[in-house]
Amino acid sequence: MNNALLITVIGMGLVFIVILLLWAMMELLVRVTADKQKPVGTQTSGVLPERQVAPVPDAALNKRKVAAVAVAAAIQIRRRQAAEEAVRKALSYHESKLTAPIETIQTSNWQAVMRAIQRQNQQKLFSRTPGMYGKSRGKTK
Repeated sequence: MNNALLITVIGMGLVFIVILLLWAMMELLVRVTADKQKPVGTQTSGVLPERQVAPVPDAALNKRKVAAVAVAAAIQIRRRQAAEEAVRKALSYHESKLTAPIETIQTSNWQAVMRAIQRQNQQKLFSRTPGMYGKSRGKTK
């Protein structure tokens, strides 16, 4: 029992040591490969740096931006309206199918045949008797 406990402690210790080594190697790689930047607060001369002023955009550029945003909003609104209309049509179509009598629902010949085959297969599957195949299985006559 003491051997098992010792092996467990050694294994857990090795795992944590390897994790710490990997962390140290990653930290070392980050420090070695990081770009060296001068701290913002230190300056080499006594002169204050010149303040950079953002350029003032002209009115034409603002009008173009506003127009672009308006067009994008209109496109998005139109897409949403089209999606809502498609959902309404689909729901009304399915509701009419659900409320329509069975005789009025149109099916193709192919669909009717495939449904009949599926029903036959299900009937064969679920109408088996328990000993239907067990008696003759594996025996030769």
